Amino acid sequence: MSGKLAKDFEKKITSYENISAEMPYAVGDGNHSLATAKVCYENYKKTHSDTENANAPARYAMVELENIHDKALEFSPIHRIVTETDEEALLDELQKTCCAPNGYPVQWYTKERQGVLYLNPNKSRLAVAILQNFLDEYLKNHRGQMDYIHGEEALKNLAEKENAVGFLLPVMEKRELFPYVTESGTLPRKTFSMGHATEKRYYLEARQIR
Repeated sequence: MSGKLAKDFEKKITSYENISAEMPYAVGDGNHSLATAKVCYENYKKTHSDTENANAPARYAMVELENIHDKALEFSPIHRIVTETDEEALLDELQKTCCAPNGYPVQWYTKERQGVLYLNPNKSRLAVAILQNFLDEYLKNHRGQMDYIHGEEALKNLAEKENAVGFLLPVMEKRELFPYVTESGTLPRKTFSMGHATEKRYYLEARQIR
């Protein structure tokens, strides 16, 4: 966003009461569709005149405004699993660097054990942000492969493998969305899903039908 646009936007949103805690709109770029649309327009501009660019349909993107508090929209957590790792070393490091009494409870599972870690709320207002940041840094210097899992039972089954540890994350409350974005910017990747794992499966399978 350019400096002028940013200032204009700030002027508009600060007219809302309690904007420090909430904001009126947020863009959910599903599967990077909006970013892709912008790239298409930027490529279009390279081969067309300013007049053509100003009036081109490619300049616009279709969006759908939704009220996230509508009961039809359901937030589902996306869990984490790390495979091909030393699960005890990972859990020890997580406990040492990211946990605190009375923190966010996160259930973990390995083949032989299970337990609860309490993530330090001073590190972020979201448990998923704390865990994601830790895993990103940890896996830079330690062996292991991280994946994102839809569904509690699927996570528990995958954690039954050797050298694996799964983390069952709590669902993000809808009331936490705008305050987090206002305070911290974009959400951590794979923070939540709209719908359940089986629905994602149907979506992928339906794309193969001709």
